[in-house]
Amino acid sequence: MESSRQPAAGRQAIYVVAILVAVATFLCYLPALRGEFLIWDDPFYVVNNRHIRSVNLEFLTWTFTSAYGSWHPVTWISYALDYLLWGMSPLGYHLTSIIYHSLNSLLVVLLTVRLLECAKRSNELPSILDGDGILIAGGVVGVLFGLHPLHVESVAWISDRKDLLCAFFFLCSLLSYLKYIAGIQADAGSPAGNTLLHYRQYILCLSFFLLALASKGIAVALTPVLLILDYYPFSRFSCTKGIRAVLLEKIPFFLLSLLITVIGFLGQKNLGALASYNFLTLPERTLTALRAAAFYLWKLAVPVHIIPFYPHPDKITIFDHEYLLGSVTVVGLSILLVCMRQQNKVLLCAWSYYLLTLLPVSGIVPVGIFSMADRFTYLPSLGPFLLVGLATAWLWSKAGSDVAVRRAIVAIGTLCFLMMSILLIRQIKVWNNSVRLWSYVIEKGPYEIPLAYSNRGMAYLEQGEYEKAIADCTKALAIQPDYHLAYYNRGKAYLLGGSLSLAMADLNRTIVIAPKYAEAYALRGEIFSVQGDLAPAISDYSTAIDLNPEMYEVYLNRGIAYKESGDYVRAIEDYNRTLALVPDSPEAFNSRGVANRYLGRLEQALADYSRSIALNPQFALAYCNRGIVHKEMKNYELAVADFNRATALSPDLIKAYLEAGYCYRLLGRSDLAAQEFQAACDRRSAEGCTALSGLGK
Repeated sequence: MESSRQPAAGRQAIYVVAILVAVATFLCYLPALRGEFLIWDDPFYVVNNRHIRSVNLEFLTWTFTSAYGSWHPVTWISYALDYLLWGMSPLGYHLTSIIYHSLNSLLVVLLTVRLLECAKRSNELPSILDGDGILIAGGVVGVLFGLHPLHVESVAWISDRKDLLCAFFFLCSLLSYLKYIAGIQADAGSPAGNTLLHYRQYILCLSFFLLALASKGIAVALTPVLLILDYYPFSRFSCTKGIRAVLLEKIPFFLLSLLITVIGFLGQKNLGALASYNFLTLPERTLTALRAAAFYLWKLAVPVHIIPFYPHPDKITIFDHEYLLGSVTVVGLSILLVCMRQQNKVLLCAWSYYLLTLLPVSGIVPVGIFSMADRFTYLPSLGPFLLVGLATAWLWSKAGSDVAVRRAIVAIGTLCFLMMSILLIRQIKVWNNSVRLWSYVIEKGPYEIPLAYSNRGMAYLEQGEYEKAIADCTKALAIQPDYHLAYYNRGKAYLLGGSLSLAMADLNRTIVIAPKYAEAYALRGEIFSVQGDLAPAISDYSTAIDLNPEMYEVYLNRGIAYKESGDYVRAIEDYNRTLALVPDSPEAFNSRGVANRYLGRLEQALADYSRSIALNPQFALAYCNRGIVHKEMKNYELAVADFNRATALSPDLIKAYLEAGYCYRLLGRSDLAAQEFQAACDRRSAEGCTALSGLGK
């Protein structure tokens, strides 16, 4: 058997090409560093995720026991490490994603080269892979994988980190498997073979597979992919003994896949992703999957008009030309390649890999409200890309020593590289911020999508553009009148815009449509609090907490409502619950300090205010409140220092000027007291100033 070891110069060339591909990928994705957190899962995964803000035993327990949506502890750990390094700066999260994608591109080159080396030894593709053919094919596949615009969604969207991590460990697992099989085949029948070393590669392969599963459940596709490799290029199904060994090896992979599939199904059920998809029958899902498989091929070949969200059409039928063409394409190609398997196993294996890696996200098993998504092509695209790489190597070998033809191939390849880079950068810009993203979906989408209008409305809301937010949410409701998120977002916009009655009406409607939507009760509780209706506010806050016990801000708001109603003991209990969930909340410490002060616990209040200030040195109200405690403890100098710090941070904090004036008066500094009272007057209306002047005497 021909040795699988490359000469040193050949190995160096492979690594040089792989590194160049990774560097080119990294540089082309640098514009993604300008991206913001998006209103599309980013709040759930990062922005509002309190769990990732501390790496401790509680966090690790949560990562491995939480299956809300999907089970991916490795992804949660990745976000936690980013938070540790970058806090809430999106640049750092994007940088991590770009690095992972660049590493994946490097691994793709190495994997392609090693696969083709194995194929070359099988003597099926010798002429194509002679000379530089393997290196050319590997470089082409790596560049296509690294720079294809269809992969922008996986890289530029922080919430899709799981695809990058899953692919990284998936590729590492495949590389380990190739070493394992190549080793045991080389040592077959040799008493000097190092069996222990080879089985270490098997353990590595299984370990990387587990990490891939713990990143995203689509890694279950690895098990059938390994069987494809056993069929070709390793030809391990040639005898009964070989088949038995192959199947025994795959039992641990199969059991892990089964376990993760069940966990993922239950997680999607908890998230509600299955309920929203139940309106499709099994034949409709099958048609959708076939159409998507053909559609992805077209987008891989012609990467234009790429949309972040592909909704289901109103009607799914085989008589629609898109579904008919998709079905004929996928079924026809499958039959043709099966019939050609004796002549060309590579085509059948690449096609099988493409379909099998798409299967977990094909939609036959419900995955969401969309018919397909660009991110689903991240790993499956390697099948078609491999064929393009082989075609390029074939053209290069056919050119032979014809310099003109080879120059033409290089020129065409360079042009394709430049065009793909331009399309890549244009697509990255779509993902820079929420308004641009959802405006693009609204502009390019084939149908009107209520989610797009609602999410853009939320983006406008964050920017303080309440009228635009209300208009977008109203448009979403015109498309889908029972869309509770649009009612909620519009209600929030009305509230922030000062229209309490309209906000209350929208939130009431939200609760009628979605009685288990905790956020609606929490926001309605805030309206009741603003109106001074503390009893219904506390009731709504309690309902929200029952529905979602991890809403720490609702504990804080309910504590404030208890405090306003004079129930300081319950207020402190809620502040303690807030701090149990978010130990670094300066607002909770400040509020607990207020309640402790009213209960006469001045030392505890002082400690709470000091802790609040330590967490947020710019928290003017905490300085003011601590100053009041110092005043009550007759520490007037310390009180004045805190009041002055408060007014320096917040010049309109009138209470701080007044309290400073009282302290100066008690210290016998009537001139400074007069200055503080005058400063308070200057920031009040003339009517308020008259009242204050009497207090200052």
